[in-house]
Parts: sequence; structure tokens; C-alpha cells
Amino acid sequence: MSFRSPEAAIVPGRRAKGAVSLAAGLALLFTPLAAVAQEEVGREAVGAWHGTFQLDRNDPRIRTRGGADMLRIQVIHSLGAPVATISWVAGRGICEDPAAEPCEWIGAGGTVSGRVLQKDLVFALPLSADAEDSLIVILRHGSGPRARHGQAMNSKADFGFDFSYSDAPDTP
Repeated sequence: MSFRSPEAAIVPGRRAKGAVSLAAGLALLFTPLAAVAQEEVGREAVGAWHGTFQLDRNDPRIRTRGGADMLRIQVIHSLGAPVATISWVAGRGICEDPAAEPCEWIGAGGTVSGRVLQKDLVFALPLSADAEDSLIVILRHGSGPRARHGQAMNSKADFGFDFSYSDAPDTP
């Protein structure tokens, strides 16, 4: 005959409750650490094109910085991803002829997808009365004196121009 105390039946339950309490306490302790680790991964996961940029048209007919303002873009790019999301706003330099009257595309904006090809960022903007004649923008990622430059041209190759780009503090 074995003798059991009345508390013996409660002890396993207490142990289970204690284990659950301990696990909950540890989870609360490590939750902030997991959040910090996730933030660290998020910060490290940005790609080479992630950022905000000012694109200025290179044209000898343009005499002011405002006239050269072609695009302001914000690029969301993840590390190693072949695609990027580009939010954009067009400036005065987007017009086909910078010496002519301002065109209707000044102030236009939107969001498009772009591709990273080799080290370059390529995207198309719907800036044409002809829906099939987008403006193709290529940002080159190089080194040396022409490290931050690019080209823009319409998809029918009727016109094109060069530009330079720099980091911009504001988003479009």
C-alpha cells in the first residue's frame, strides 16, 4: 500500500503552471531582443539602389538648377533583389526641349517598378501622350568621374539626354 499526501496530486499541476510561467517570462524577456534583431536585419537588407535621389539634366541650354531638375525619386530596393519600386516626381528638366515652353509633364508623379540590370537601375515612366512611348530612365552605377550619371530616352528613340544624380534629402 502506498501513501500519497493530498498535495501530491497538485504538485504536477504546479510544475506545469510553473513551466508555463517560466516560458512566458522568457518570451517576454526575449521579445524585445527579437524585435531589435529583426530591425537589424531590416537595416542591413537594403540594396545598392535604396535611397532618395535628385536627377539633374545635363544640357548646355539650361542655365539654372531649377531648369535642370529632371526627377526626384525614392527607390525601395532590397539586398540582392532584381526589382525596385520607384516613386517619382517630374521637374522642369523632364521636358523634351528645355529651351521651349514648360511641358505638361512638370509635376507629374507616380510609382513604377524598375529592374536592376548588372549594376544599373532601369525603369520606364509614362510621360507621353502615346501610351506605348514611355520615357526610359537608366541610372548608371559606376566609379570615377562619371560615377553618378545616366541617360533618359523615349522608347521609340526619337530623343534622349544625359543626366547626373545625387543623394536627395527629401522624398518625392
